[in-house]
Amino acid sequence: MISYSIWDHLYSWVLLYVSFSVIGLTIFLKFTNNRSNESSNELVINTLNISGVLFSLFITFVVVTVWTNWEKMDAQIATESNSLANMYSQTYHLPESKRTPLRKAIRDYTNSLIVDEWPSMAKNVPSKITQDAFMQIRDEIHGLFNMPVDQRYFYSNIYPIYVQLSDLRRNRVHRTLSYLPDMVWYILFTGSFVTIFLSFFYKTQNVVIQYIMNFFVALMFSMGMFLCYDLNNPFRGESKISSEAFQVLTNNQFKISDTETNQ
Repeated sequence: MISYSIWDHLYSWVLLYVSFSVIGLTIFLKFTNNRSNESSNELVINTLNISGVLFSLFITFVVVTVWTNWEKMDAQIATESNSLANMYSQTYHLPESKRTPLRKAIRDYTNSLIVDEWPSMAKNVPSKITQDAFMQIRDEIHGLFNMPVDQRYFYSNIYPIYVQLSDLRRNRVHRTLSYLPDMVWYILFTGSFVTIFLSFFYKTQNVVIQYIMNFFVALMFSMGMFLCYDLNNPFRGESKISSEAFQVLTNNQFKISDTETNQ
């Protein structure tokens, strides 16, 4: 299986826009005449200003939206890991016959999150292995309801944490899909390419300068589009959210709880 780094994706965006800018300008110059006539430059500049401002406002709005969603997902994953840690510590007072299998189910689920589900979410699909591990937690918690009546409060304490954890997991799996609808991408592509195309109408005797200007405009557009693309996929790419919050659980907090129980 071929894997692509973040730089491969960035180069692809840059290549797309720079190619359109350079090749498009070359073709445009070939089929248009009277390059020395600069009388229409004022109209071109005004049109470019309007188009550039409108597109800049739109892409700024998109970047802020995807960045806000990324931050929310990062905070939610921290909450999800805290819920797992809280559930694990709440098993402290359970009888050993109930505590041991529930703690094992929590550890197995956390390990599966790191090993199985995180790579799966990078492909926009949930992990069946992790889902089964979560179902094992559910079965163990439901089994607490069968404890004697005087110990039923264990179930009442842990079950709300399980409900919260279930909601957080459901939302996380749902967020592996793209935040931005297709229509937003259509507008982004159309606005960026139209703005670059309008710059072709600018008339100057020094064509080299126009090529250089168009190159940098295309470069800025490509990086802006890449930023939207990268942040729009929170579980893959350079800015992907890591599973470190769950790794801390397996490396530290679960072991601390086990030590406290054995004392």
